Amino acid sequence: MHAAANAEAVKGHAARAPGFNHVATIAARFDGTDRCSAEIVRLILFATACLTYLDESGEIDTSRTLSTKAQLLLAVLAEHVHSDKWQTGKAYAWVSNDYLCMRLATEARCVRRLLAELETAGYIVRRYNGRNQRLDRQGIDLRPFGARLDDIEAAVARQEEMLDLQRAERHAERMDSIDLSPAFFEESTCMEDSGVLHNNNLQSAGSKEPVEILPSDLSSCKVRASDKAKAAEMFDLIVVASPTFRRHLDPADQRLPTPSSISAAAIQILAKHFRNLRSDLWPIAVQTHGFAVAAAVLAAAIDKAGVKDRTRYLASMLGRRDIGATITLSLKSMVRTAGSA
Repeated sequence: MHAAANAEAVKGHAARAPGFNHVATIAARFDGTDRCSAEIVRLILFATACLTYLDESGEIDTSRTLSTKAQLLLAVLAEHVHSDKWQTGKAYAWVSNDYLCMRLATEARCVRRLLAELETAGYIVRRYNGRNQRLDRQGIDLRPFGARLDDIEAAVARQEEMLDLQRAERHAERMDSIDLSPAFFEESTCMEDSGVLHNNNLQSAGSKEPVEILPSDLSSCKVRASDKAKAAEMFDLIVVASPTFRRHLDPADQRLPTPSSISAAAIQILAKHFRNLRSDLWPIAVQTHGFAVAAAVLAAAIDKAGVKDRTRYLASMLGRRDIGATITLSLKSMVRTAGSA
């Protein structure tokens, strides 16, 4: 007889969720965490959209998340497990329903329903009977939640990255809707008038050599040996996400893009589409963010759908700090959009 049947065979035991066996298996895998109770409670309160359900087969179901009261109940339960218990893997909470009613300002029936929800979602195992009498003094088993801590923390980090990307895009859209700003555009200092993109400084359309807007020594563009793998990955993403960049690269460079080929393409794109960009913004961005990130921003600016003023969008994005993670997400979003079109 399986575990759920054993639990239901004892008179008064709470009915088990359909995926109870998987939850019990997950609980057995938890052997401790180096997080303290306060860190875990804080994670629960910040992870609203990341507290997802497990389905009956034990897989994560991202379409369902905990209710707000169930999230608060989980935080209360986690608070009642001492840090040393979390660290040793003995994550059990002994709290009465009356206490939980008081903390949540609700009635006992609601608490029982919320506990059942937490077990159904795969965060706890109720190791007591329906009258809240302790079974083998095991209380409420939070080991299933402990086993999922790393996944939840990773989901929160991804959510923060997406929020950063959305904030960056909203900022760029605001810049796109306002009048031209002298901080970004000045007739006397635009790239064309300054000579930075003067025709005499540009190579022929078929040239793959970088021009004066980029330092001749690409190591000064922050393409250092320690960053080569990351830069190569960014170059690959640029080629996949940006049709404009692909048009400026021959087939060999599309298959294996190099700093020289990407920089030559970037110069041609800047010369053709961004002549009104203030002359010092691009070189400063290259030095601040690194050439690979600056080129990725250029790829998003030239090919991102829905951008009304691409020059203002590029200027806004180049002026942001720590743009590397958000621009990577933006290019990946462009790839997904193109793939679903």
